[in-house]
Amino acid sequence: MFRYLVINLLHTIKSNRSPAAIYHILTGKKSSQTIQDLHVFQLHSYYRLLPHLTRQSFDDVINSIVDEGLMMWVNKKDYTLTDAAMTYLTIQTNTTDYFHSLTHTIDPSAKYIFTERLYLTIQTFTHRVMNERGFIPVTDDVTIQAFVKQYYHVHKQQLSDWLEACHTHLYKVLITYPEHDRHIFLDRLSTYRHSGQSFQQLTDRYGSHEADLRLTLALIERDLFIRSQQQTCLSDLLPGKQTVLRYPSLMTRSAQKTHQLVMRGYSIDELIQARQLKRGTIEDHLVEICTLEDHFKLTDYVNEDKIAQIETYLSTRQTQKLGEIKRNLPAAISYLDLRLVFAHYQKRLYK
Repeated sequence: MFRYLVINLLHTIKSNRSPAAIYHILTGKKSSQTIQDLHVFQLHSYYRLLPHLTRQSFDDVINSIVDEGLMMWVNKKDYTLTDAAMTYLTIQTNTTDYFHSLTHTIDPSAKYIFTERLYLTIQTFTHRVMNERGFIPVTDDVTIQAFVKQYYHVHKQQLSDWLEACHTHLYKVLITYPEHDRHIFLDRLSTYRHSGQSFQQLTDRYGSHEADLRLTLALIERDLFIRSQQQTCLSDLLPGKQTVLRYPSLMTRSAQKTHQLVMRGYSIDELIQARQLKRGTIEDHLVEICTLEDHFKLTDYVNEDKIAQIETYLSTRQTQKLGEIKRNLPAAISYLDLRLVFAHYQKRLYK
């Protein structure tokens, strides 16, 4: 399953970025380049899908794809997918049913809170309904523990009713997945007299790669989160009022501080002076802000003639590689000019 996901994403970015760009998206790296990639390739729903995926696991999959003749390296960063990869994607189209929850873009932080609350609530309620008070919480997060403790006191007289409603809701969701995937999720749960299994234990039991196991769980957890937006017994576990988002808030904290000054009309030199940061860092912040802020005034940083020249070329280009685009533009147009106009152009294109 993870192999299919990676090949599909490699096909989506079409060698305009290195495979590492996919890893940064899946693990939720907060950088100007990753944020821009989300918008350029419309991959918001994949952001932080697998926050604990190791680089080694990702590289192992890339290496296996190369070894099987599905991908070829052009140089150290650039690649091309082979005809065999295209055939593989065509044959595996039925696999896309696994990824139906990715048609929605969610806030990964909210999904994390919901999931942790769900696991701990199930653990707590199944123990308490059996009058068992002694167990090791499945999460060390004290804010999650505090929420579940309070939630337990609200429902302690109806634990059986809540667990029955939870069982019914989980059944409706899990029945849409293959039996193999259902068992992985259930084995991960900690309940009375059943400790949730570690990824190493799951790997040994199912003979699956850890990346596949993490993806299976991530998709089921994501589905539960989305369905709980509707009124269910699990809706109370949502962190405040939740809606399906176009994309989550991604701006880095440092860029947020720069953003406050940008909104006050600071020039680049003034931003450098006020923030005491290098020019390159401020330029990265401006690209982030331009990508994410609908009210960013592009003409404050790039004159209209340059904007027109760049957008005219962008409307005809066949590549997303900024270096290649830059070589085809007049020398008077700076790399920052291109980055800002490119970000603004892509934002308008997909709005």
